[in-house]
Amino acid sequence: MTLSEVEQAASEYVQLLSATGRKWSLHAMGDLPEDYEKAKLVASLAALGNPFRPEDIEKEFGIENLDGRQAMIQLGRILTRSLVQDIGECLIGDEKETLAKCQFTMIDIGETNALCADRDAIGNKLPGYVILLNQGLYFCLKLLVTAQIFEDLRGDLTQHRRSGKDIFGAACNLFLTQRPDMLNAGAVFTGDEAVDGRIEAHVSLGSTLVMQFVMLHEVGHAHLGHGELLDRARLFALSAAGQTSELQKLEAFHDAELKADQFAWRALARRADTEMKNFANLYVIRLFFGFLTQLEQIIGRGLSGDHPSPSLRIERLTRMFAPDGLSQEQQQIFDKQDELLASWSKNINA
Repeated sequence: MTLSEVEQAASEYVQLLSATGRKWSLHAMGDLPEDYEKAKLVASLAALGNPFRPEDIEKEFGIENLDGRQAMIQLGRILTRSLVQDIGECLIGDEKETLAKCQFTMIDIGETNALCADRDAIGNKLPGYVILLNQGLYFCLKLLVTAQIFEDLRGDLTQHRRSGKDIFGAACNLFLTQRPDMLNAGAVFTGDEAVDGRIEAHVSLGSTLVMQFVMLHEVGHAHLGHGELLDRARLFALSAAGQTSELQKLEAFHDAELKADQFAWRALARRADTEMKNFANLYVIRLFFGFLTQLEQIIGRGLSGDHPSPSLRIERLTRMFAPDGLSQEQQQIFDKQDELLASWSKNINA
C-alpha cells in the first residue's frame, strides 16, 4: 500500500459516515452585510498566520466564487491545512514522522469529535493513518469562545448581536442537534472594525487551540500504537453506516484516551515558553471540557461510552500543568469559569 491509499481510505470513510443522513449544512445569517463573512474568513486566516487577500485565497486553494454564504465552509477546509502546519511545530523527532503519515479530513461526522483509523473500511492495514475531524466542532468552538470573550468584555462593548448566554445556547444546539440555523447566532458585528478584528483574532486563536489539541490527541493514538482503539474507529464508521452491529458492546479505552491527552498536552506545552502561556492553553482547553461536562448534565448521560468523563480528563491535564496544585489566583479563575458555564446552562433545553 502507498500513502495515496490512505487518501482513498479517507474518502471511503467520508462516504460511510455521510451515509447516516446527519449532514452539516452551514449558512451565514442573511441579515449580515454581503462581504462580512468574507472579511471574517480573511481575519481568521490572518490570525492563524496566513495573511491572504480574498483573491489570493481563491487562487491558492482553488476556491471559486468566494461568497459570504460559503465562507465558513471554505474556512473549515483551509483551516485543516493550516492546523496541520501548526501542530507540526509542536512535535519532535519521530513524532513528526507519524504526523507525515496522517491524512486529515474535515467532514460532517455528527456523532463524534474526531477519530483515527489505521485500517481501511474492510480491515486492510494502511501505511498511514486516517484522521477525520468533525467540521461542526470548529464552529461550535467559535461560538463558545465568543461567549467567553463577550463575558470578559461585558460593559465595554456598546453593541453586539447576542449575549453570552444566547451564544452558549447556540453552541449547545449546534453540538447536540447539528442545527445549521444556529451556526452564526453568535456573529460579532459591532460596526467598529477595530473591535471586530480584535475579537475575531481572539476567537480564532482560542478555537484553533482546541482543534490543535484534538488533532494532536488523534496523532497521539497513532504514535503510541493504540491498535485496538484505532480499529474501533473503523467499526464505529461501519456501525454509523448501518453495516455492522459489532460496536454494540462498548469497551472502555480510558487509559489509552488519557495517554493521548497527555501526548497532546506535552506537544502544546513545548510551544508555550512561559507559564502564563501554558496556563492560557489550559484555560481554553478547560473551557471546552467544561462545556462537554455541562452538555452531559443537560442530556442526562455521558457523551461517550469509551472515553473518560471530560471532568476527569481536565483534572489529569491540570495535574500535569500543576503537579503541586494550582495557585490561589489560578484556582479562582477556574472557579469563575465553572460558575459561568453553570449559569449559562440553566436555561438550555437540548
